[in-house]
Amino acid sequence: MRFFSKPSVCGMRMCVILLTALCALLSAISAGSARADDEFLDWKWDSFDQACDSDCFAAIYGGPFVETSMSSILALDGYTAPWNVETGSGGLIAGTIGRRVATLWGVIDVEPEIGIAKRFGNMDQTEIWAAIFFRWTKFPWNDVIYTTVAASTGLNYAFGLSDIERKRANNNNEGSRLLHFFSPEITFAMPENKDLEVLFRFHHRSGGKEVFCGTGVFNCASGGAHYATVGLRYRF
Repeated sequence: MRFFSKPSVCGMRMCVILLTALCALLSAISAGSARADDEFLDWKWDSFDQACDSDCFAAIYGGPFVETSMSSILALDGYTAPWNVETGSGGLIAGTIGRRVATLWGVIDVEPEIGIAKRFGNMDQTEIWAAIFFRWTKFPWNDVIYTTVAASTGLNYAFGLSDIERKRANNNNEGSRLLHFFSPEITFAMPENKDLEVLFRFHHRSGGKEVFCGTGVFNCASGGAHYATVGLRYRF
């Protein structure tokens, strides 16, 4: 299958595209903005005992294991329509907590998150992760349905290695318990109740072999496991 032959290309292309788009966006905003320098960063967290005021959040989500490659789903290497995505016999259920700590230019929220997930079916390992999500919050239709789009960078650790991940790692079946956590998501909420969101997340971990193998990070692994999930997030 295509996923097994080039899994890490998917992850690294997405990272490059995300970073390029983010840099271009920030440059455009910076060049065209008339705001003062002190409005570039709105820092929202000063101490652990600070009140949340809708900056904290908790989420639960779950969904099936996805056989189809991320690159194909996101049209980076061919294209697979959503109704043709292949799912496996397993799934995942996850819970997260986090907090918005800053907003850039009034439109990009910075949100550290920690999470735990349990696989079931074709795999049974537990995952934990720590990541930072960068969330775009401004869309012209937000007064009709409040929408955000986000993507993460961070570390994901699995307590055990399945045969599936060993094969996808493309490193002589060794795999790696520690992998990069890159999980794009989109959320929707009612404008009058933005604290309760429906989220759709592509829960994805991979190793980025082409970039990190020379450093020894992630044991020269390529791919890992990913899941198409849906859930709820509550901000408080």
